[in-house]
Amino acid sequence: KIHRFELGIQHGCDEMLNIMNVHSTTEQIRYYLKRFAGKAFHSIVVIGHPGETMESVEKVIALIEEYNLWHMQVSPFINTPNTPSFLMEQLPEAEYNKHITLVKTAVKKLETAFMHQAIQTMIPAYFKECSYDAKFDTAIVYLSPTEFSGTLKCSIHNASTSELFHLMEKMHTGDKVLAHVTSISKRTNHGPIIKFDKLEVI
Repeated sequence: KIHRFELGIQHGCDEMLNIMNVHSTTEQIRYYLKRFAGKAFHSIVVIGHPGETMESVEKVIALIEEYNLWHMQVSPFINTPNTPSFLMEQLPEAEYNKHITLVKTAVKKLETAFMHQAIQTMIPAYFKECSYDAKFDTAIVYLSPTEFSGTLKCSIHNASTSELFHLMEKMHTGDKVLAHVTSISKRTNHGPIIKFDKLEVI
């Protein structure tokens, strides 16, 4: 089973995709965003590349908002020696930082809205793994959301007497469940880590 995949986006402006030597167009990107809507995928936009303007940044933000890409990873451009972009005129530092901040803020706004909506609801996921520490009688359960990139996590104390833990012992990787979301732990490059406290097997 494929639970998560990479969807290369890189930018939301055709001119920038050309400058970055990315062999795709925004039309093609939109096609795949529509095709894989509701699926768990990880994607990145690179912001601050030479040639980027406020207009191209606005196009990135428009794409992110149009498809509600709250799980998008915003990666600042890094000027690396011995690459074609190394010889290009770099953005002024203030402009570079402004572009990154604008895009990250747009993503964060969408993420916050999604997470507030998700708390105290049941979201679909795949069982990933359950680790047990016999010394402390604790267990940690990990799930992979089916509709976005991230991790669902539950820490179980007194695991030996926990109904949830005994249920997890019978599960296999890839089994589908519904998890009850309680809070958002933190954000990583591969999506948020979300805490849950109970689940139902589908």
